[in-house]
Amino acid sequence: MEQFETDVLAGFVLARASAGLADGTIPGDVGHLEQMRSWFGRPLWEMEPPDADARERAAAHARTRP
Repeated sequence: MEQFETDVLAGFVLARASAGLADGTIPGDVGHLEQMRSWFGRPLWEMEPPDADARERAAAHARTRP
């Protein structure tokens, strides 16, 4: 499973680079995907809208903590 995810991510990076995005943009996008995957704990294609909402609520809560 991890190899498949790596291949999908590599395809994403290749597509972004082929589209002419700046080199600095691609690592930022990949980093966001990796953070989301780490938080979710399952393949991202299993994510549903309520899961994304929960992630955003958790991130917002973390930003408002002193």
